[in-house]
Amino acid sequence: MRKTLLVLLALALLATLAAGCKPKAAPAPEAGQSSADEMLYGDIRDLEGLKSYRSKSVTSWTEEGSDPQSVTMEVAYTAEPAAQHLIMSSTSGDTLGGSGDLEMVRIGQDSYARYGGEWITMQTTDDQMLPEATTAYQPENLLRSSKGKYTGTETMNGVRAKHYVFDKDELSRSPLFVNVIEASGEVWVSAEHNVAVRSIVHFKGKDAAKDKVVTLDVETNLTDINGDIVIAPPEGVEKAETPSDIPVISGATELVVMMGMTSYKTAQPAEAVLKFYSEEMPKNGWKAEQAAAAGFLTFSKEGRTAQIIAQTQGDQTGVVIVIEKK
Repeated sequence: MRKTLLVLLALALLATLAAGCKPKAAPAPEAGQSSADEMLYGDIRDLEGLKSYRSKSVTSWTEEGSDPQSVTMEVAYTAEPAAQHLIMSSTSGDTLGGSGDLEMVRIGQDSYARYGGEWITMQTTDDQMLPEATTAYQPENLLRSSKGKYTGTETMNGVRAKHYVFDKDELSRSPLFVNVIEASGEVWVSAEHNVAVRSIVHFKGKDAAKDKVVTLDVETNLTDINGDIVIAPPEGVEKAETPSDIPVISGATELVVMMGMTSYKTAQPAEAVLKFYSEEMPKNGWKAEQAAAAGFLTFSKEGRTAQIIAQTQGDQTGVVIVIEKK
């Protein structure tokens, strides 16, 4: 059963390699539309240019006739070294359809993930950091096309910040909502860095499909801008590494190592990949076994089995290697 599950995971990983896993960036707004008295939210600088920061976002919602729910996301980020630490939790203890908190750490090419229990480790050559701790209902998406009115400058989260207020008419521009009953927003923008250090957004509207009123509140705070932040691997957790007795074809791209699986892409055709492993695995002490299907190779060595899968994906070949103890 476990072997079947690992093979299915391997095939799913091949599909991911084929599709690509980088999220699409939100469309950039037209700049230069702000003035002294008002600000287009889209003119605020992204956080990517900062050396480090911490952020905390709480999204709360209530559907008519249901109990209130909320999700909290906390992020620590450093540019040098490139690292990010994310913790996501919910009031119901049910995060992303499962149970428990989600925690992720990325330091360079090494990633660690924990979902309620055991840590999973992964190594990847992709320079994409962890997915940004944002959803469709974060301020940058809710307010992107709206203009806020300037009310003054004050200290917020330890920095001098310009305060802007967004009214219902402006917030109703958001394509995420229709039938808006109430809408308001406040944003404090760092005078030095031009990033939002605090955002508060409130929406109340009618879900036409369910004929129910839904209330949404989002609060985000940014602190420790360019501060001394250290992001370390989880204590006692070893990083993922490619098995020393299983080679990876030279020139491999999109290398990922996790949970006993290694995957990558190569420009070599699938037939050449299978030939490579048919020749190289025995040199490392592996014995060829009966393969599960065409495009598969199976080897055994000292209580371990190795399944190697090669599939053509456009002009490249996706390779997945699954290691399992007998």
